[in-house]
Amino acid sequence: MSVSVYIDGIIDVDKKKYDAMTQIYQCCKSVGIDPPEEVLEFFGYEEPGECHSEKHVDISYAVNGSVEYSDGAVIDLNRLDSGIKKIIVYME
Repeated sequence: MSVSVYIDGIIDVDKKKYDAMTQIYQCCKSVGIDPPEEVLEFFGYEEPGECHSEKHVDISYAVNGSVEYSDGAVIDLNRLDSGIKKIIVYME
């Protein structure tokens, strides 16, 4: 059995924006067209789900190395998007 380690950023979710993006997503899907790139990116290229106060986002672009090896991983905080308030490290 193997274990994978993930490092995500956590951003606060604006409920009004989340609801608006969900509505755009659902309208596009109901008429058979792809939602705009901005909407897809907002949901991490997944279907929108329940709105939570926080959302995990991929920050692999700012991570050098791997926590799965003895050298560890370095997260370049200067490269993180300004909306990222926390970082979570978890295993599956």
